[in-house]
Amino acid sequence: MRATDNNLCLSEEHSLNTWQNNPVTSSLQNQGAALSTYESSGATVQTFQAASQTAGSAGASGAASTAAPGVGAAIQATEKAVTKIKKTIENIAANAPKSKSSWGALAALFLLPLLVIAAIAGAFRGGGSAKNVRLSADVIALMPQISAACQANGIPEYAPLVAAVIMQESGGRVDNVGGDVMQCAEGMGLPVGTPVGVEESINFGTGIIARNLREAGAAGPTDIPKISLALQGYNFGNGYISWALARGGYSKENAWEFSEMQAAAHGWSGYGDIDYVDHVLRYYQISVGGMGDASAIADGRFAYPLPGHTWDTYPGHNGIDISFANCYGEPGYAVAAGTVRYTQDGWTPAHGVGGMWSFGNSVFIEHGDGWISAYGHLSALAVASGETVAQGQLIGYIGSTGNSTGPHLHLALYHNGDAGVGGQNFAELAWPQHCEKTIISKCI
Repeated sequence: MRATDNNLCLSEEHSLNTWQNNPVTSSLQNQGAALSTYESSGATVQTFQAASQTAGSAGASGAASTAAPGVGAAIQATEKAVTKIKKTIENIAANAPKSKSSWGALAALFLLPLLVIAAIAGAFRGGGSAKNVRLSADVIALMPQISAACQANGIPEYAPLVAAVIMQESGGRVDNVGGDVMQCAEGMGLPVGTPVGVEESINFGTGIIARNLREAGAAGPTDIPKISLALQGYNFGNGYISWALARGGYSKENAWEFSEMQAAAHGWSGYGDIDYVDHVLRYYQISVGGMGDASAIADGRFAYPLPGHTWDTYPGHNGIDISFANCYGEPGYAVAAGTVRYTQDGWTPAHGVGGMWSFGNSVFIEHGDGWISAYGHLSALAVASGETVAQGQLIGYIGSTGNSTGPHLHLALYHNGDAGVGGQNFAELAWPQHCEKTIISKCI
C-alpha cells in the first residue's frame, strides 16, 4: 500500500455506501469549502463565452464525433444528466460559502459541453502529445505560470515547449537572471541583463513563441519542422522565419547562413545560436498517440495516462495507484478533455492529511455527464483552476505529497459523486488489463 486517500464524494446523496464503514471515507461536508474555492471562475465563464462565439452547433458535433467513440454522446447532455449535475451543484453550494465568485463557477458547470468541445478541438490540432524530459526542479516549479501564459496566448498544448525554452535560456534559475527566465529584456527594448519580473518574462516570451508558431504554420505539438522554425526564430528574431520560409523552411544549413549574414551586417563575430533548436528539443519529447487504452467504462472516453505501467489498489480505496521505478517527476496527463474545476497546490506536511489535504498537490477535472477525474500526490502542477484541457495534455508531475508513502500517481474517477460501484472503484473498472497482480492488489 502506497497511499491512503479519503473518498471524494461530490454529493452527499451519492456517497459510496459499499465502503461507508471505512474510517477514511468522508463526504463533501468535510471538503466542500476547498472544492468551492473556484478562484478562476471568471476565467472559466470567459472561456465559455469565447468558445460559444467560435463554435457553431454543426462544427461542435463534427469535432465531437471525430474525436473518439462515444464523445458525441458525452457532450450532448440529456435532461437526466443535467438534472444530476444541477443536484450535485446544489449539494456543493449547500456546504460552501455563498459568494459571487463561487456561484459564478457553479453556474459555469452548466456550460461544460461547449468547453469540452473547445478542448477536443485543441487536442486534435496536429495530433499526438508532448512532454518534457530532464527539466530542472526550478523549471518544474514554474509550470503553473507557464501553463497560465500558454492559456492566455491561445497555445495551451505548447506548455512543454515553453518549459523547454526556459530550460535552455535559464534553467529556471530566477535569481541568476534577475527574474528574466526567458531572456526577454532585449526584446522588450531594455538593455541585455535588465532585471524583469518572472511572470512578465514568461508572459512576454510565451507571446513571442505563440506568434512564431502561427507565422511558421505549426499544426500542433508534434509538428517538429514548423516548431523548429519557430524556435530558431525565437533565438534569431522572427525576421528569420519569413526569410527561411522563402527557402523551404528551417534547416541547420540556412540557420548557419542567416547567422553569418547577420553577423556580417552588424560587424559582429557571431550571431545567435545555430544549434538552438537542438538545445531546446533535448528537453522536449513528442508522442503520437501516446495515451494508452480506452476505458472499459463511460463509452471509452478515458485514456490510460501511463501506458506500459501497471496499477494497484486495495479495498476501500477510491482510485488506483500507478508507480514505477524513478517515477518521481515524471509527467502526468489528462485522461480526457474537460475543465479544471479545482487544484490544490503548495502542499506541506503542516497542512495535515485530513479531507482534501490527503490528496496533496492535486488536480480535479470535470468531463461532463457527471464525470470527474482526480490526480493526487503530484510534485508540481502544470494547470490552473478554470483551464480547459485536452486529452493527453500535461497536468502535473508525479510526486509524493499528501497522505502518501512513496512516489506514485493516484488516479480516481468519480461519477455523480460516487468513486465506484459494487465495491470496485471506477478507475480499476476502466483499465482492468493493467492491474498489478500482487498480494496487496484487488484485481477484478
